[in-house]
Amino acid sequence: MTLTLAPDAPPRSSPLAALMAAVRPEHRGDLLTPKAGHPLVDRGLCRVPDCPGVATAGRGLCVAHADRWYRARRRGVVFDNWLRDCPPRCTPQPCLVPECRFGRHRSQLCHHHHTEWAATPGAGGAAVWAAAARLELVDRPGCELSGCELWASFGDGFCVSHQGRFNAFRRRTGTDDRDAFLAAVALAGRPRIDLTGLGPQLKLEVQYVVQCFLDSGPRRVNLTRWNAVVRALHARGATSLLDHTAAEWVAALRLGHGNPDGTLFIRWGHDQVDRLVHGTGWDREYPLDTWTLDRVGHAATGVARITFTAIAQPWLRGLAKQWARHRLSIGIGPAGVRRGISVLGQFSTYLDRLAHPPQGAGSLTRGMVQRWCEDLCRDHPEPRARLQLVTALSTFLRDVHRYGWAPELASTTVVFSEDFPRLHGTGPGRALTDYVVAQIESDEALARLTHPDHQLMTRIMIRCGLRSGDCRLLAFDCLVHDGDGHPYLQYLNHKMKRTAFMPLEDDLAARILDQQRTVLQRFDHHRPGLRLFPGHASNPHGTKAYPASGYRSAFQDWLAELHITDELGQPVWITPHQLRHTFGTRMINRDVPQHIVQQLMDHTSADMTAHYARLNDKTIRDAWAKAQLIDAHGNPVELDDDHPLADAAWARRGLDRAKQTLPNGYCGMPLNSPCEHANPCLTCPMFITNADFLPQHETQLKHTLELIDISNEKGHLRVVEKNQEIVNNLQRIITACQTCPATSEPKAADAR
Repeated sequence: MTLTLAPDAPPRSSPLAALMAAVRPEHRGDLLTPKAGHPLVDRGLCRVPDCPGVATAGRGLCVAHADRWYRARRRGVVFDNWLRDCPPRCTPQPCLVPECRFGRHRSQLCHHHHTEWAATPGAGGAAVWAAAARLELVDRPGCELSGCELWASFGDGFCVSHQGRFNAFRRRTGTDDRDAFLAAVALAGRPRIDLTGLGPQLKLEVQYVVQCFLDSGPRRVNLTRWNAVVRALHARGATSLLDHTAAEWVAALRLGHGNPDGTLFIRWGHDQVDRLVHGTGWDREYPLDTWTLDRVGHAATGVARITFTAIAQPWLRGLAKQWARHRLSIGIGPAGVRRGISVLGQFSTYLDRLAHPPQGAGSLTRGMVQRWCEDLCRDHPEPRARLQLVTALSTFLRDVHRYGWAPELASTTVVFSEDFPRLHGTGPGRALTDYVVAQIESDEALARLTHPDHQLMTRIMIRCGLRSGDCRLLAFDCLVHDGDGHPYLQYLNHKMKRTAFMPLEDDLAARILDQQRTVLQRFDHHRPGLRLFPGHASNPHGTKAYPASGYRSAFQDWLAELHITDELGQPVWITPHQLRHTFGTRMINRDVPQHIVQQLMDHTSADMTAHYARLNDKTIRDAWAKAQLIDAHGNPVELDDDHPLADAAWARRGLDRAKQTLPNGYCGMPLNSPCEHANPCLTCPMFITNADFLPQHETQLKHTLELIDISNEKGHLRVVEKNQEIVNNLQRIITACQTCPATSEPKAADAR
């Protein structure tokens, strides 16, 4: 909500003087009429075709046509039929008698002719009687209201219809001022607020509220309902909006949910007047039990208020306020500050239930803190949930000691390291599997999201890894280009409080450009603060981002419609933040260096990137498979699905290989399988080697060639034949090993 803040100035001599100085001349007077076409109060023209009136009443009708529709509804008329046949103008109609220009009184006759018709026996219907009636033509004065063609019926110079309106004006205002009435009629149908009869301070307050609203109101309203609230305040004899709190006024005027515009006038207007009269800043806000954060400089955070009412003990509430103000001042986000105060509220409830609750900080003991940490297991069995609560209390007690807010607090009243719950392991990774992601990232699946904004937000989170909050809060001009014309997404990393950039694909950049055109068509201007995804309600200027609750609801409805399942057919629960984890893991698994992933995800430390983007089994398996393993014939080993090694678990192969390491390679034979190759495996199809064993292969080739020479001299041709096959294999293996890099496979000595 955009508010018009009163300046932090010294208080003026009186509320009346402050109001007199703040209300501009154009907003003075008893009749406040905004300019035609104002986006916050002008609801467009009446739905009746060719009607020039403004749609200030229900069903998008002007006041005159709304009155006609209410009467027609009692007769059972269908609205669409009535709307089609209704005349465009609601000007007073003349009597049915020809040439009679008096206004209609009853049965479509003027008062004089209705009396004659009623006194004529057997006259028949009014229309039949009027057709035969004769009128004595006399020069009569016309109605003094401009544009009215009827004759004046009364001494005030108005026709019968406008005389009734003048009488109502006199009853409402208590004055016979004809000029004021004529001015009011000239503005008939225009949104306006009538302040006639209000006391001086209340009148100035309403004028100031209307002025602030027209400058920067939160949403479009119907001023007719604001008028009703002003009349109700006048009827109750109110002298100022500050006579009671906003909640008390809402209850007294019985506004509730039936009149949201009236409730907005009381709550929002009361806040505006209070800011002007009493000022803003910590001096005004700190003593209150509910802080309005935009009054102390935290307007654009998404958290409007922090309340301390859940902390029962006055001494603990005072320390909580000091802690909250300090954390806000050092840059802790209001959401985090509010969570910490919520934990202190739970701690306060625990202390209040003790048999002897502490009466001050000096009587708060280490034992009380320890028992609270121990009792958390009862209501919070999940260790991670308890860790957040204990951490908040630990930080609070640490700051109280560090800054000396409670010198009487014992130095031992702290949370020790052993009080924190132990987290066993890191739990399952939050990144989605390729099987699951494939079900949600296709164009067909994304097209089933109900709104185009939801579709584009989800695409950006999948393909850029943005947090959902950063994505919703994207500025309108978030699309930028480098010197080579390549597109980038510029966004504010709210967690790190800094601007970051993400390279974009051309098709995603084109979708963002289309979204910018759509936003400009909707708001017809590019004012500062315009959002790429503006909210659809209470957002006249496009500066409010799409609400988080709305996107979460649409996201979960979409997933329920898609029926997302895992590889086993089990339903999968997905949160928007898991798309960020998935993006980081995908980058790592696509061989993007971790320091590049760290920069893309805008992480401060490499540890954060390692947490978000872990290697999966497929990456490690592929990295192992990249090693150029060579078989007995010197050919690279490809681990296809039909390869004998593919049947075994890949993670156990290093262990199995180490147990069967050969002097010149590895045996791929399972441990319990009999070996039919008594030679040094160079003719075995299960033999695997690599460049690490090149020296052994060269030595064996030398010895084998010497053996062939000796066998030739002795005539052992069979031995020559067998060893010649080994020589051929060794030569191919040596050639292959000389062209591939060495690996880190375990050597035989290491295995031993």
